[in-house]
Formats: sequence, C-alpha cells, structure tokens
Amino acid sequence: MSKRAGAVPEHFFYPWKVWLKENQNWSWEEFPGGSGAMLNELEKGNLDVAFLLTESAVAAKAKGAEIEILRVYVESPLPWGIFTGAKNSIKETREGQIYAISRFGSGSHLMAILEASMRNVEIKEDQWLVVDDLKGAREALVSGEADLFFWEKWTTKPLVDVGDFKMLEVFPGPWPAFVLCGRTSFLADEILKEKLLQDFEEVCDLAKELKLDLKKTAKAISENYGIQPNDAMEWLQYVVWSDGKEDGNQARKIALEGLMKAGIIQN
Repeated sequence: MSKRAGAVPEHFFYPWKVWLKENQNWSWEEFPGGSGAMLNELEKGNLDVAFLLTESAVAAKAKGAEIEILRVYVESPLPWGIFTGAKNSIKETREGQIYAISRFGSGSHLMAILEASMRNVEIKEDQWLVVDDLKGAREALVSGEADLFFWEKWTTKPLVDVGDFKMLEVFPGPWPAFVLCGRTSFLADEILKEKLLQDFEEVCDLAKELKLDLKKTAKAISENYGIQPNDAMEWLQYVVWSDGKEDGNQARKIALEGLMKAGIIQN
C-alpha cells in the first residue's frame, strides 16, 4: 500500500527526493502552503503522514487534531527570517504592523505570535493577512499590503537576492524544526506503522551520508531549490537531521510549554 505523504517544497526534504528515486511505495506531495495546508489534508483523509513544523503539530494536537507525532525529523531549530518588502521603511517589528501568514495555525502564524509575546505585544485580528504561500507573501509585501512575513531564512533568501524582500532579523525557533506525523486512523495498522518507521530511519541514514560530501550535496541542493551555492553550503553545515529514532516527546514538551506561555494554547 502506497503511503500518501506531504512536505513543504524545501531543501530539508532533499534526502527524500534522493531516496524516492529507488523506492516507489510512497506517494509524495509538496505543499507550498506549509503545515497548515497539510493539517487540512490530514483531517480530510487525503494524506496519511506529513512532515510538520513542530509548533504546528503540537498546537493542532492540543486542539484535538487526530494525529500522532511519531519522530523528530530535523533536530536543528528552524531559523525564521522576519521579512518585509524591500521598499518598506520599517526596520523592526512593532505594534500595528500587518502580518502575512500562509494560514492560521501555520508556522508563519504561530511564530509571529510567539515573537510578539516576547515583546509583550498582542497581535489583533485585523493585523493578519492570509496569503497561502511564499508566492502570495511576495505579492503582499512588495505591494505594501502587508508589512511582515515569517518564513525559513534560506528558502526566502532568493527573494532578498532579487530585491523583492529585505530581512530584518532571524528569529530562531526554540525547538526542533520538523516532526513526522501520521493520521491516527492510518497508524492503527501496526504493520503499516512499522514499515513507515523503517523507511523513515533509512532516509535519516541517507541524510547523514549526504553530509559526508558537503560540496556535492550543496551543489545538488542549489540546483534543486534555487538557492545560491554559498547559501546551500551554509545551510547544509547548519542543519541536523535526526537518527530517525527520537520519538519527539521532549520536542513536544518544549513546544507545548512555549506555545502555552505565548497564549497560543490554553491551559
């Protein structure tokens, strides 16, 4: 049975692209809309498993989503760039700005709230602008319809390079970046679940092998994702893929505490 998996179209998942060339028992779909879009598809039963931002998975599960957090995929925290339009005069985050987000419940939404809470600021409902994905964010920030957008630093840097965006700062996520999640009903089949985790560990092993030849892998990532070679190398030296065995309990605990402190999840 083919497993229907979803992930964002980003360089974190390059090991899967390599692995899937030799393994056809997965149906792989990319979601530019991020974790919020994948959570919708998991809820509808259109996906079996998805690689979600840790904060999105924890928030969704706390609010009743029928998903299970299985494993940590990327141990290193996500470096969230805080972006604005290149012609926007703002130099820092402050009250009253308009936030572009991919979806409510997405990382771009949750991390904006978390960053604001650390400044003791509450973002009001009329300050959110749903833009679906990076393309929508580009349109909103370039036109001035929105002021800020939180997205992964290296994924978004090409828009800085071409003069559409400028990056105000980097807001580091306080927990591991991505976790592997599955739909509860799908995971009820223990044989499927065991095979899923075996495949997952294989990919994590491959990810570590890819880091043994940084130059070759950075070149491939640059070509596949449109990232400048030096940026691909910088990212590759930064990222830490898991060994495939970490169950995510500690990551879930840290994220839950942070999201509760920020008021994103209620006690």
